[in-house]
This record gives sequence, C-alpha cells and structure tokens, in this order.
Amino acid sequence: MHRVLLYLLLNAGISQAANDKPSREVIWKKAQSLSPLIAPQLTPREFQQARFGKELFFDPRISATGDVACSSCHNPIHYFTDKQKTGRAIGVGKRNTPTVINSFALSWNFWDGRVDNLASQALKPIEDAAEHGSNRIQVYRVVETFYKKAYEAIWGKFPSIRAKVEHGMPRTFSVTLFPKVQTYLAKQLAVKATAQRGKKWASKRWLASKKLIFQGSQKPTWIKNFDSLSEADRNAIHTVFARAGIAIAQFERTVVANDAPFDRFMKRWQTSQTPLEQAFDKNFGLSEFRGLQVFLGPGRCINCHHGPAFSDQQFHNAGFPNDSMDLGRAEGLALLKNDGFACENPIYQNHAWLKEGDSCQEKPYLVWDAVELIGAFKTPTLRNVSRTGPYGHDGSFATLREVIEHYNNPSKLNNIGHLSESLETVELEQQEMQDLEAFLKSLTAPLKFL
Repeated sequence: MHRVLLYLLLNAGISQAANDKPSREVIWKKAQSLSPLIAPQLTPREFQQARFGKELFFDPRISATGDVACSSCHNPIHYFTDKQKTGRAIGVGKRNTPTVINSFALSWNFWDGRVDNLASQALKPIEDAAEHGSNRIQVYRVVETFYKKAYEAIWGKFPSIRAKVEHGMPRTFSVTLFPKVQTYLAKQLAVKATAQRGKKWASKRWLASKKLIFQGSQKPTWIKNFDSLSEADRNAIHTVFARAGIAIAQFERTVVANDAPFDRFMKRWQTSQTPLEQAFDKNFGLSEFRGLQVFLGPGRCINCHHGPAFSDQQFHNAGFPNDSMDLGRAEGLALLKNDGFACENPIYQNHAWLKEGDSCQEKPYLVWDAVELIGAFKTPTLRNVSRTGPYGHDGSFATLREVIEHYNNPSKLNNIGHLSESLETVELEQQEMQDLEAFLKSLTAPLKFL
C-alpha cells in the first residue's frame, strides 16, 4: 500500500504538459524521495553471521567443480556483476547477472522474483546446474569440514548426521505453469508461429499442447541415498543449508554504495530556494540537473524508478528483445509457489529483516495466475547503473544510451505477453537524452562492504 501512496505523492501537483520539464519546486519535492538511501545497521550477532557469509561467498568449494564461487559472477571489481550479457559459471545462464549492491533495499529477487527473501536468493544459484551445479549436501560437508567452529560460534553445536551420504549433481526439473498462463501462451504462440513460420516462435516443443512444461534447473532431484536418510538427518542438512543462506545474505546486506554525487548534491540543495550554483560541484552540475528534470518530467523514468533504491520493486513488460521467449514473472511465480526457503519458513523466525520485507507482506495478495505478467521482469535499481552493464534481463543493451533510446522510441518486436501500459514513445531530444545519461552516471557511488 505504501508504494501506491508514494506513487501518488510523486505524481501529485504536476499540471504542466507531458513534454514540459517540472518546475524547480516540483523537482525539489520529488528529488527528496530519491535520497538518501540508508544502509542497515547490523547487530554484533548479525556482523558475526556476515563474516561467516563472506567466507562462503568467496569460497568455490561449494560448487560441483570446486572453482565457482558466488563472487565468480558477483565480482567486486565489476561492482558485483560479471560484465557478461548472461551469467557464465559451470554453464551459461539465460539472464543477465544483477548486482548484489544495495540488495538490502530491494524486494523480490532475481529478474523474475522467484524468491521473496535475500537468504533464499543466496541459495538458489548453489542448486542451479548452470551456476554452482551443487546442492545442500555438499554445502553441509563444506561447512562441517572448513567452517564448523565459525558455525558453532553463531548457532551452537553443529547438527551431525548419522548416515554417510555423498552429494550428487543436480538435475533439471519441470515446473508446471499456472493454467491461465498455459492457455494464453499456447494461443499467442500459435498466432506468432503462423506469422513467423520457421522461427523459434513455431517450436514444436512450445506448441505441443496447452499443458506447457517449462524446463528449469533451480531445484535438484535428490539422489536415492539422500531420500533414504532419516528425517532427522535430512532436517540437519536443510538447517545448515538454510543458515548458510542467512549468513551469505547478511554479508550481502553489507555491500553498499549509497553516497553518489547525486546524494551529495541533495545534501547541499537543502531547500528549493537554495541557489543551484551553491549546490553544484564538479561531479553534479548543470547537465546532471537537466537530466534530473528529464528523469522526473518528460522522460517519465520516475514512474517505475522511484524511491531511494530507484525501483518500484514491481514487474513490467518493457518490450525488450526476447528471442528466447523468457516468460519472466509468469515463470517466477510458479517457482515462488514451491520455494522451500520462502519467508514463512520457521527457520527465519528470529530474522525479522528477512520476514518483514515488502515481498513477504505482498505475497498473500499476489495474483498467481496473472497472464499480464508473461514477459514481465523486475524493475532494476538505477544506483551505480553506469558500472553494471550490459543491461536488460538478457543483457540485450550494451550501453546506457541504448537503453535510453529504447525507451525514447520503444521497439515492440520479438516480444511476448502484454506490453506495459506505461510503455510509449516519449520523444526526447538528443540533448535531453545526453543530460539524462549524465544524471544516471551521477548515481554511481564508492563501493563499501565488509
């Protein structure tokens, strides 16, 4: 509900035409909602968990091959991304690697929002065949062998298991999409297959039946000897695995970049009457300010990129190229429904920061079978965006300017599902696009982490 109120507040009191830039008074009021971004203050116990999580984050031994760590794709040198169009680890992923920076401020996780908390997000790549290619048994063994003292210093006695069990490689699994999504998608693909005969749209795999099965690899099929373990042993493994996710998430909460030139400008621009020349400096000047005007006014960027995180935390079909027919949020909802480490998991009962996020609060009100979310992806944060390209859910755009030009005159080719209602031509001039890019670059801040 508070997001709706924020949206109404941001868009209130504007009477100028769509292509006019808002007044200085309106700019000042709206800009106040974009800064500051306040980092969480971890307790001593949370810092202890974060230090343990940092060790796991940079440890490749939790992968099947022993050479892929979380930091392999979320590299601090590249602002916790990998600079690739799509993620590359044990295999090649289908989506661009999002940054971990300022993840404490973001709801939902991954481009499709398949998990509702940061700890579950930390665990999913471990059991993805294209990423770590590992599973919770291997994580249990790594923690037992190398981090037992660190674990016990936080959670007490390490839960041992009686049986001997070897870890195995995860396999692909099937996720059944919700019925309305299946029906709509089958009809839409049939139309596209007729119009574009011979292309991917006409794939027999997709058109075989209305009961479409989407292949994924986020959840392993457990080997027989794991299934034969006692309930106590399985619970011990799951507990250690979940706590590893909590520890990694605590470390990710310390990864912050929130003191950008724009934030420092806002500290100096104390009121709408403060002379701009007193607030400007070499890193935020007239071009960046004009870009802020475009961002808040004719560019309509703030409609989706609002709040201190510069994201509405929602999902939109922005008409990006989608040759792979990625279903986005429609697939993510099917995965979310079956997430064993969702925020209602009892193991999170002493971790309010996991349970009280917007995604956990919104979850009871989700429309799970939402056809309009086919091809919709999460609005990414714009903080530090100049350092986190390529852009888009599949890395389709190499530069910020390409993204701006897309929104200036959106391409609606190779798309699937319903385009967002807010997607329309904005017709910015070349100077306006240049200034907007300058403003976006002013959102880059020095990187800090534990």
